[in-house]
Amino acid sequence: VSLTLTKEEIEQVIKEQLNKIAFHRRFQYKEVTNFPFEVLDDGGLFEREYGEQTSIQTLLSEENLLFISKLSFTDKVGFYPQKWATDIQINKIGKPIQKLLNFPLTTDTRYIVKQVDGRVNRRRNISFYIHNQLNTSGAVEISIPEFIQLLNQLIQNPIFQGTQLKTKYVEIGPHDSSNKMNSFIRTFNFDFNTIDDFFIDKFWVDIFESLCTSEKAAGDSVSFQEILDNCIKIFEENKASLGKREETYRNPENLGLGLQQMLRTLCELGVFLQGFKLKCPRCSSIFWYHLKEVGSKVSCKGCLEDFNMPIESSFSYKLNDLIKNNIFQSKTQRDGNLTVIRTLISLSSRRSHYSFEYSPQLNLYDDHHSKKPANEIDVVALVDGKLIIGEAKHDSKEFSSNSHKSLNSLIEVAKDIFPDKVIISCYKDEHSRLDRAKKYLEHNFKHWEYAPEIETLLLHEPDYFNLSGARYFYY
Repeated sequence: VSLTLTKEEIEQVIKEQLNKIAFHRRFQYKEVTNFPFEVLDDGGLFEREYGEQTSIQTLLSEENLLFISKLSFTDKVGFYPQKWATDIQINKIGKPIQKLLNFPLTTDTRYIVKQVDGRVNRRRNISFYIHNQLNTSGAVEISIPEFIQLLNQLIQNPIFQGTQLKTKYVEIGPHDSSNKMNSFIRTFNFDFNTIDDFFIDKFWVDIFESLCTSEKAAGDSVSFQEILDNCIKIFEENKASLGKREETYRNPENLGLGLQQMLRTLCELGVFLQGFKLKCPRCSSIFWYHLKEVGSKVSCKGCLEDFNMPIESSFSYKLNDLIKNNIFQSKTQRDGNLTVIRTLISLSSRRSHYSFEYSPQLNLYDDHHSKKPANEIDVVALVDGKLIIGEAKHDSKEFSSNSHKSLNSLIEVAKDIFPDKVIISCYKDEHSRLDRAKKYLEHNFKHWEYAPEIETLLLHEPDYFNLSGARYFYY
C-alpha cells in the first residue's frame, strides 16, 4: 500500500525520526507529482501488460519433481540473496472430469511442496518461496496428497497465521456409520447426481421407506406391476389423468417403459436385488428368493422341503439391506446417514471447477491406544478449498438434546482446527429450532478470533416435481 503524506507530516518525520539516527546527512521535503510510481520490470513494461509467464507441467504420479519457471526479466539471478514467490494451480486429470485441487488456509504447504516454505493464497492455491542461493537445482519435490492425508494434517497440525499448531487429536478414523455410508455411496458409483435424482423424488422415496418399514411377509420386496399401479394412481391424483397411447405421450404404456428403465438402473447399481416372492405349497410360508437361490426346484426357507418352481412367476425386487440400513436403524427409528449424504450432495453442487472433496463421518482420537473417540464430525467437506465441518440431524430438535451435546462437540472441534464454515442441517424443523441452533453457535463463537461462518441447511422435502418429466415417460 502506498500513500502520500502532507508536507507537515513529512517534516515531522524528518525532525522526530530521521535526524535522530542519521548524522551528517540532510533531509528536506520535495513534492513528487507522479507518486506512487508504477511497478516496472527490466524491459520497461508495466506488470499489468506483461506478467510472469505461465508454464504447464504434466506429472504422471502423485510424487514428482516440479520445475521452477524462469523469471521474465532475467535468465540468471544475481549473486546477492534474493527471494520470490511462485504460484501453482493443480488440476487432477481423470474420467469423466478434470478436478481442480484447492486447499484450506490451514494447510501446511511443506507437506506438498517438500521442505520449501510457502502458504495458501486467497485463491486457495499454493504459493511457495524460492531462494536463489538455496534452490540451485531449478526444481522442487512435490507430493499431491489424497484427501484423507490432507485431513490428517488439517485436524492434527493446522497452520494458523503462519504458525503450526498441535491439537489434542493424534489420530482420525472411520466408524460403523461412516463405513455404512461410504458403501451406500459406492453402490451408486460415487455419483451424487444419481443419488439426488432418486432421493428428492417422493415416488421412489416412498417406495424405499415402505420397503424399510413393512411388516408383511417378504414385505421388503415389490413387483413391477405394483410399482406401475402405484405410479398411475399417484400421477392421476397429483398431476392429470393418463390418456390413450394414440392421443398423448402421457399414457400408461409409455409410463411403464420409463419405470422399467429406472428400475433397470436401480438393479444394475444393486439398489434392488432381483428375485421371486414364492409361497411354499407344504407349509404356506412366503419368502423372497434371490435369482441365484432358485432353479427348477426351490428349497423352502421355512420347512426346508423342496418344491417345484411355479410356472410364469413374476420378478420381485428386494431393497438391498445396505440401502435400508442407511435410511432406518429399525422399522421405527430413522438413521442419520441419509441426512449426511444429502448435506454432502448440497455442498457438492456449489463447487466450481469440480473442486470438491468429502469424507464420511470421522472419529477423532486423543490417544493412540484408546478405542473410544474424543470427538466426532458428521460432515467433512472441502468446497473450492474451504474446509467445512458440520452436524446433521433428521429432526432439528435433536440439536438441543442432552444440553446441546452435539453442538458443543462441534464447537470444540471447530475451535481446534479452524474451519472456514460450520454447517448444521436437518430434514425436519419445527418451532424454528434450526435457527435457534445457529444462534447458539454464533453466541459461542462471538469473541473467537477465527470465527467460522455459520450456515443452516433445511433439506428440501422429496416431491413429485419430476413425475411428469422425461424420466417417467420414455417417449
